Amino acid sequence: MNISSIISPYFYIRSDRDLQGDAELKITGFLIGFCIVQLKQ
Repeated sequence: MNISSIISPYFYIRSDRDLQGDAELKITGFLIGFCIVQLKQ
């Protein structure tokens, strides 16, 4: 499974956020995507 396809929806939420929120959202999205990948294996 492609990790970017799991994480990418989290990047689209950031359109109305500033850079600090953007960085936090990327980290959160990556962690959630990583956990989903681990659970599917």
